[in-house]
Amino acid sequence: IPSSVMFNGVNIDITSIGDFAFNACNRLTSITIPNSMTSIGEEAFYNCDGLTSLIIPNSVTSIGEGAFESCSILRSINIPNSITSISENTFRLCRSLTSITIPSSVTSIGNMAFYGCSGLTSITIPNSVISIGQEAFSHCSGLTSITIPNSITSINSDVFESCTGLTSINIPNSVTSIGESAFENCTALTSITIPNSVTSIGDYAFGDCIGLTSINLSNSLTSIGVYAFGGCSGLTSLTIPSSVTSIDEAAFYDCSGLTSITINAINPPATNNYTFEDFNFSIPVYVPCNSLSSYQSDPNWNSFTNMIGIKNIIFVDTTICSGDSINYYGTNIDSAGVYYIVNGCDSIILTLNTNPSYNDTIFAEICQGSSYTLNGFNRNLSGFYTQNLQTSMGCDSIVNLSLTVNPALRDTIFAEICQGHTYNQFGFNESAAGFYTQNLQTENGCDSIVNLSLTVNPVYRDTIFAQICRGEVYNQFGFNEDSEGFYTQNLQSIKGCDSIVNLSLKYNSYYNGTMFVELCEGESYNAFGFNEDETGFYTQHLYTIAGCDSIMNLILVIQPKYNDTIFAEICEGDVYNQFGFNASTAGIYTQNLQSYFGCDSIVNLVLSVNQPTITNLTAEICQGETYTLNGFNVSTAGLHTQTLQTYKGCDSIVNLTLTVNQPTTTNLTAEICQGETYTLNGFNVSSAGLHTINLHSYKGCDSIVNLTLTVNQPAITNLSAEICQGKTYTLNGFNVSTTGLHTLNLQTYKGCDSTVNLTLTINQPAVTNISAEICQGETYTDNGFNVSTAGLHTLNLQTYKGCDSIINLTLTINQPATTNLTAEICQGETYTLNGFNVSTAGLHTQTLQTIKGCDSIVNLTLTINQPAITNLTAEICQGQAYNQNGFNVSTAGLHTQTLQTYKGCDSIVNLTLTVNQPAITNLTAEICQG
Repeated sequence: IPSSVMFNGVNIDITSIGDFAFNACNRLTSITIPNSMTSIGEEAFYNCDGLTSLIIPNSVTSIGEGAFESCSILRSINIPNSITSISENTFRLCRSLTSITIPSSVTSIGNMAFYGCSGLTSITIPNSVISIGQEAFSHCSGLTSITIPNSITSINSDVFESCTGLTSINIPNSVTSIGESAFENCTALTSITIPNSVTSIGDYAFGDCIGLTSINLSNSLTSIGVYAFGGCSGLTSLTIPSSVTSIDEAAFYDCSGLTSITINAINPPATNNYTFEDFNFSIPVYVPCNSLSSYQSDPNWNSFTNMIGIKNIIFVDTTICSGDSINYYGTNIDSAGVYYIVNGCDSIILTLNTNPSYNDTIFAEICQGSSYTLNGFNRNLSGFYTQNLQTSMGCDSIVNLSLTVNPALRDTIFAEICQGHTYNQFGFNESAAGFYTQNLQTENGCDSIVNLSLTVNPVYRDTIFAQICRGEVYNQFGFNEDSEGFYTQNLQSIKGCDSIVNLSLKYNSYYNGTMFVELCEGESYNAFGFNEDETGFYTQHLYTIAGCDSIMNLILVIQPKYNDTIFAEICEGDVYNQFGFNASTAGIYTQNLQSYFGCDSIVNLVLSVNQPTITNLTAEICQGETYTLNGFNVSTAGLHTQTLQTYKGCDSIVNLTLTVNQPTTTNLTAEICQGETYTLNGFNVSSAGLHTINLHSYKGCDSIVNLTLTVNQPAITNLSAEICQGKTYTLNGFNVSTTGLHTLNLQTYKGCDSTVNLTLTINQPAVTNISAEICQGETYTDNGFNVSTAGLHTLNLQTYKGCDSIINLTLTINQPATTNLTAEICQGETYTLNGFNVSTAGLHTQTLQTIKGCDSIVNLTLTINQPAITNLTAEICQGQAYNQNGFNVSTAGLHTQTLQTYKGCDSIVNLTLTVNQPAITNLTAEICQG
């Protein structure tokens, strides 16, 4: 589609696709809509059954009714964010659509918008959608699940009717009503929860949902429409909440699977004779205990013959102080525990808790002149005091105070330091002589005045210059040094101050030399006072002019004279020319030489001359092999020669006479039975066919034996039979009574096995174990049983094969479930958990159902916590800060902190603070001289 056309010289923009524009264009397979387009008219692409996909640009703001209706092979389409509503029949009967995303701009989906889109498997409805029209998704048989957004308040008629693939659906708390036939014939739906916001369920809403096994009805529901759950034959139990006042005609028609009904309404809901038409009126019907007679006398309910009254179970949780008692329905109770009290239809379970009384002792210390004003006390003398208070629970709380008054301290310190040091104890930091004073606090926080009388002692320093010989130690004035350097000793004067002595130490010069000398054997070394003729290390000790050691070392090496004999061999015709020799005949020769060090060296040569060797070999190989020994590599018969070398390097001639032997072949045929092995002539085979063995002749060459083997199969007959446990099978030569495979081994005319296999089945008594649960007062009537007591029940029957069939039923009786909750809230708050919406203290009760359809009573004992107000008084000394209980203040007056208790409620702490001025005492005293 062009974005504009030229007409009479004028360019005209194309902005809309008119009604029926491409209606029934069967050959249209694709179309491009330009960005200039703003609207698509009614039935614009109706019945374009060749169109497979379409992209709608963001410029389009409206799509008319039936725009893509009956586009039967349309597989995908995008809806742009510019669209705000999907009109009636827009995608009706688009059977090939598999998924579609509705943008968040869409607020409404029209009637039959996706009717009959059977290929649609999933769809996302955004929270922007506030209404879904009638039959919008009817007959979408491929849909398996759908989530309805929180923006929807009502589910209109037939919206999901005949969505036969739908297995689950989420109905939000925003929905208040479910319209006629909304989920009718959704046969795959197995369970559904109706939220507490729903007050009415329309006619046929869940009619013929045969797969539905459980429903959880809203506690706000007041009416159930005609045939609302008619034909729901899979339902096994039903609980009608206390809010229901009317149930219309055939609402539970043909719910043949129901085994019990629980009605929580005090007054029997209005019904008619057809509400439970085609029904088993002998199933147990549980009604409130006090209303049993009302239901039994009601003409619309008295058709049920097994009505059972349900008692109210009331849970009470209360607390008293230790030592107190409570009178409950005539029973006087004074200790914690759980008590059971029966009062008509009410069964009361009282849980009594006891809060303890406290008797605590506080150990505290204050300074002389201060007062202890915490926890209700106001004391300034050492002693033991008692206050009688109450806990936050109103129980006795006795507080004892053991108070100690610590005195103020005064002391004078006389101290000495060395020059350059600082006195820094007790808060002082002084380096000059004098008298100083510090105002401190004791470890108990009381006044402590410390005076310091400080004396400064002087420091001494000196340097010594000294010389020693190497190896000596200088050990005067506290030194102990044996090497040159500058050393310092830190000593102390008589007053303990530094006395520093420096030592500058030098070595006197000395000689320490080493000589290396080599001589020939028989010579001697006699210089520098030495007289030595053997290899070794020698030392002479002398003295320098300063009297220090002078050491002369001699390393003497005596080199030997040599007289060696060489034994050598040459081949005939060679010459030996090493070590100065030149000889070619055997004999003894001598050379007079000198060693590397110039000493005599005599060398003797003993020379041998080796003759060449000849070796003759004969060998045989098989045809195709190669002879590779003794340096040969030959495969032909005849004489072959190799010229080698002996290990002494002389000629070695090897002659080889080689013979080549031919292979032999033998053919055999034989027969064996299956399972046997042919083991003659060197074979070991058990399969039919040609087998070959490569052997060796007595000369080691190939000897080929071919065996053609035939394997005769055994004759196998397979039988199968069944008998009952305790019987014996005696046909076909068998006499067996145990299950499994039994075999008879015979022989064929060729002597092979003839096997008869019997597979015998022993049919055990058919034992079926069934576990079932019913609510207290119900009767279990399935599988031929009619029992209402817990335990194991047994039926003895026969299988179709005539063997015993035993059915064991383990029946559990579920008691009504009772849950006791205790909670605390702050004054002015509301408790909204677990289905409650209460703001007053006391016992509140909800009657619900367990997941097994039995009564579930929830009792809530609610406590309202008041704001906690704590008034404190305290005293501090001037210049101090009060930093307890979250305060950090230093001025007198009233200070307030708004905190939270450990339970999250307001906790107001008021502090009245007094600031005490320091006490000044002036003393005069006289002492005698000395």
